[in-house]
Amino acid sequence: MLTADEFRAMYPTEDHGANTDWLEEITRTPLTHVHNLSLQGGNSSTSYIANLNYKSGQGIMLKSGIESFQGRIEILHKMFDGKLQLKFGMIGKKNQFSSTSSAGSFNGYTYRQAILRNPTDPVKNEDGTWYENLNKFEYENPVARLEESTGNVKNTEMRYLGNIIYNPLKDLKLTA
Repeated sequence: MLTADEFRAMYPTEDHGANTDWLEEITRTPLTHVHNLSLQGGNSSTSYIANLNYKSGQGIMLKSGIESFQGRIEILHKMFDGKLQLKFGMIGKKNQFSSTSSAGSFNGYTYRQAILRNPTDPVKNEDGTWYENLNKFEYENPVARLEESTGNVKNTEMRYLGNIIYNPLKDLKLTA
């Protein structure tokens, strides 16, 4: 990628007066944090485990990243001298992310526009509108693409598990 000065030296008739680093305009240093909590316990007949997880991760490109919350619980209960075991579990997950493309967080087309863009093009016109050169095919302002795109994708998943184990005889195990 050329700097604005390198571009001016090679293409003096295409100088539009700005010094724009397009990748700098659409990227950031991302911040990610993760938090976990686990609990377990029980007694001789009943035991449990529970886990919670929260993750927030920014992407390198502006308006990209994910927020995720997950939880799991599992309970095991034994009765009749351990001959019968009941197990129940539940796992849940909720994800949310901003979308600037077809249901995706990262937009490859916007990145492509940033690396192809003339570094002497300004981001905005003097009146505050987005600078666009409509004379060139598929030549879009990458900052405008990000700032004018809004989307929020959410999904939730829940899974349940359960089983029964019965040992009526020493070498016989029935599971459902």
